Amino acid sequence: MKTKILFAVVLVAFGLNIKAQTVSDFVSVPNPDDLEVDRFGNIWVNYRVSMLSNEHRLAKISPTGTITDVIIEDHTLGQFGINDSIIWIAGDWGASAFVYKYDHSGNRLDSISMPYPTAIILDPDGTWYITQNALGRLTKVNPDKTTQTLASGSPLSYNLALARDENGMFYTCNLMNARVIKIDPNTGAKTTLVTLPTANPYSVGFLSYSKGNLYVPSARHCIYKVDTAGISYSVFAGTEMNAGDVNGAIDTALLNTPIATHPSITGDTLYYTDSGNGKIKMIIVLNNITGISENQKIKTTFEIYPNPAIETLYIELKAKNESIVKIDFITIDAKLIDSIYFSGTENMQQYNLSLARLPKGSYILNITTSKGEVISKKFIKS
Repeated sequence: MKTKILFAVVLVAFGLNIKAQTVSDFVSVPNPDDLEVDRFGNIWVNYRVSMLSNEHRLAKISPTGTITDVIIEDHTLGQFGINDSIIWIAGDWGASAFVYKYDHSGNRLDSISMPYPTAIILDPDGTWYITQNALGRLTKVNPDKTTQTLASGSPLSYNLALARDENGMFYTCNLMNARVIKIDPNTGAKTTLVTLPTANPYSVGFLSYSKGNLYVPSARHCIYKVDTAGISYSVFAGTEMNAGDVNGAIDTALLNTPIATHPSITGDTLYYTDSGNGKIKMIIVLNNITGISENQKIKTTFEIYPNPAIETLYIELKAKNESIVKIDFITIDAKLIDSIYFSGTENMQQYNLSLARLPKGSYILNITTSKGEVISKKFIKS
């Protein structure tokens, strides 16, 4: 078992009475582009140290903000997909382009010819999906590198991004005309959900999906929120056509050329590359949760005892087919004071937690399971 302790004070919302949605800095990264969040909460981002340099990097950023460069190349490192062991990342864009396979130590393992490679989703079994934007195409790539076209043709046109919901439906958006499109991979059917406001010459970046909504970064210096039912869209963060670097409430924050978005593993935080400001930022409380009761809509349960506790708190996850991935300690006024991350290499179902450094008071304990569920309970340190 490996743990990492986080003592940053960050506003979060896990079933607490928080109404404000806020923008804040996470880390500074020069010229950030695409980003992904793995199942352990690490953020991966491709970037360039200088736009005058040919050196491209892919970095891993821990939940505490520690940046480690994993891949360094003298050619483009574009959009990428990641699972627990490998990375597929696009190289130089064009008709004769390649997508490269690496392990998490940065060793190149393989490559495949792929014209106009763009956004990638990588499954645990090694299957991946990629948009080939200049071809207006969504392609499936099997572990043996055989390919299958899942969708192509109008309204796909320089379809840039790729996201997927819990039902297996894909979503993309067109770089220039800002159409947001739903794709059924089983039939190839394409449905335009909305057409967002455009910018010249490029309009949108790399969208992401969370809890029924799409979050689409725009060259208009804002992030749009699109209902996947195609009913409506709205400005989620930033002010249209007003660039800046201002944090705080999402309706007054200023963004500068956001390029990519991705939700946290719990879906309660949205990370985005604020490219014009050279930062990765985060927006807390995606769904504006207000007062969810303990374990509401959660099938898995866990026990904590004794409660109140003095020195040690015992945590036991009851479901035998799940394990603990992360433990968060949150004050009643919504401050995250400690997090413990587990490597996932052990079937972690029980944990004995020392409370020696925790001040007396009431807290919320959040358990994130291997199935992505977040379970909350109150406890008292006496």
